Amino acid sequence: MNDTNNTLTAFLVGAVAGGVAALLFAPMSGERLRERIAERSNDLKERGTEQAQLAAEKARATVDNAREAAKQKASAVSEVAKQKASAVSEAVGEGKAAYRRELEKAKAS
Repeated sequence: MNDTNNTLTAFLVGAVAGGVAALLFAPMSGERLRERIAERSNDLKERGTEQAQLAAEKARATVDNAREAAKQKASAVSEVAKQKASAVSEAVGEGKAAYRRELEKAKAS
């Protein structure tokens, strides 16, 4: 996102500098110059808005992708935890059964 902001900023600064230079060096009346400055300003504003919208869309897509990846990882971790819990529960059950067998043997002896 930082690279996008830097690129957008550099683009806008270059566009403004180029536009101002072109307007200042072009021979025209003051009224026409003001009109062109206003037109160029509006164009730059529109471009900036478009770039901001594109950056926002990319950010949303990145967030959505990250969210989906996190859900998948959480699901995988949950599944592993269930498997481990099942194995522990099974081992505890086997331990209890072995304990009971040993108690029965001790009582029988």
